[in-house]
Amino acid sequence: GDVSIYPNPVKNRMNYQLHTNFIPQSAEMYVYDATGRRVYSEEITQTLQRQSFEWGLHTEYGLEVANGVYFLRIKWTHPGGIVRKTRKFAVIQP
Repeated sequence: GDVSIYPNPVKNRMNYQLHTNFIPQSAEMYVYDATGRRVYSEEITQTLQRQSFEWGLHTEYGLEVANGVYFLRIKWTHPGGIVRKTRKFAVIQP
């Protein structure tokens, strides 16, 4: 699997595209700050091998995330096992 983030740096919302050669049984997205603290997670439904999603730059508590460096981690589960990908991105809010 592969993950693309656009634009990067992110301003108002983060768009990300997932590309796999399989349809996962389940997919989860996690966002971590630069210290490794998880700030957001969500189960996502990927029904196509290439599919786009967005995240509104808020924590699990609904608060806006601060400017800084973050990591997006995607975890796919499929009959052959588990695949994980991590991508770094920056948030620069006006």
